[in-house]
Amino acid sequence: MEKLIDELIKILSAILSSYEKLYELQKQQTAVIVAGDIAKLQEILKEEDSIITALGELERARGEIVSELCLKYKLDSGISLSQIASLGVRKQDLLTLQDKLKSAVENVSQQNRLNGKLVKQALDYIDSSMNALKSVMVKDDGVYGRENLPKNVVSLFDRKV
Repeated sequence: MEKLIDELIKILSAILSSYEKLYELQKQQTAVIVAGDIAKLQEILKEEDSIITALGELERARGEIVSELCLKYKLDSGISLSQIASLGVRKQDLLTLQDKLKSAVENVSQQNRLNGKLVKQALDYIDSSMNALKSVMVKDDGVYGRENLPKNVVSLFDRKV
């Protein structure tokens, strides 16, 4: 059992490290969103994607170890980390990792929500700016203009065919 618990601790530590990296990237992403640096944002998103992919692999490996623990020691398949820690093998290490993982996941979640709000604000600003430009570009025939005829629109972009 101790060997499986050691492997589980190793994987959980790698998961924790990945979440900490993800959190740092998301903090950088916040600054980049505020600055409006699209190129840097794309770089960060690529790095973020690779970390998320790695997290998926680590999660798969964690699930395999937990399944193996459950099979070997006839434990419930939906066992939690707290329940695994209560078995007594490296209990304190598991509980410490559990607390750190909860904190890391919450930090990432909060930062992700903040970044989402910032992106939404930026998109709303762009939308309102485009609407303002469109309204300036429409030629107004006045209150008593011609009915049933399309309004004349002055184009922002010149195009040739």
